[in-house]
Amino acid sequence: MRPTAPLVVGLLECLLMDFVGISQAFKPLVPLKFPRPGSPLGASLASPAAGILAPTLSPENIGILRDEHFVVIPDLVSPWMVSGLLEDVEVLRKSDAAFAKFASAEHGNVEWFDLLPVRQPPQAGGNLAARNCLYELVETIQEAIEGMSGVSLDSDLTELKYAVYPSGGRYRRHLDGLNVGAQAREYSFILYLNADWIALDGGHLRVFEYEGGSVRGHLDVEPKAGTIVAFKSDRVPHEVLATNARRVALVGWYNRRKTSEEVDTEASANEELSPLAAAILQHYKDSGIAVKVG
Repeated sequence: MRPTAPLVVGLLECLLMDFVGISQAFKPLVPLKFPRPGSPLGASLASPAAGILAPTLSPENIGILRDEHFVVIPDLVSPWMVSGLLEDVEVLRKSDAAFAKFASAEHGNVEWFDLLPVRQPPQAGGNLAARNCLYELVETIQEAIEGMSGVSLDSDLTELKYAVYPSGGRYRRHLDGLNVGAQAREYSFILYLNADWIALDGGHLRVFEYEGGSVRGHLDVEPKAGTIVAFKSDRVPHEVLATNARRVALVGWYNRRKTSEEVDTEASANEELSPLAAAILQHYKDSGIAVKVG
């Protein structure tokens, strides 16, 4: 994958900020493993990565993601970058030029600010240096996932947005694996930006583990600033628990472009559905739940 000009600029900005002593843009990794089927509910820490950290997932993290379909990496992103991204989203929230969307009341009126594939207009302002570092991180994580999975992800289809939950906001249980139209979500990721988060603030990410179609247990991930979560979009049911304070995160999805055969097969299957079945299928798709037909 060839780096684009904005990504090169972003990397240079990250390196310059590190050189002048503001902060390292990325910290050593301490990955958190999801419990294997049959194991006691909980989490175990893997050994920290050694040496100088590149802005990507370590081989150990990638191995956990491959085997468990889910990995949590605390403190991957530095306080400087968290602060810069928080400044960025606050500027966007106040800008009349920014693109904003709102989730339904059922999901707690979450505010969304798109960063990819449609970028915010220049006149919206924001902390562009921190945002360019973010784009670099997203790109390098994609490369690591592609190397692990062998799946060709299309960077032109990558989705990235800020998600701002007000106090009391939540997002009910769902799957991210939308497989409609010409693209399919393969991997999801979350970067938390909640500085000074405490347990009473709530807003945990609850990850469910399926075994034979029934829930065997769950893992609640603390949405602490700098933590990154990555998981297989169509394998990990999850929800955001109710918040008792404002909760800010970056959420994204790496997508694969479907083959023409896949698109044609899906279209043929949908044509055979009754009106009621088609309506039910559309309901689940709108809820972010992947449904296979046939």
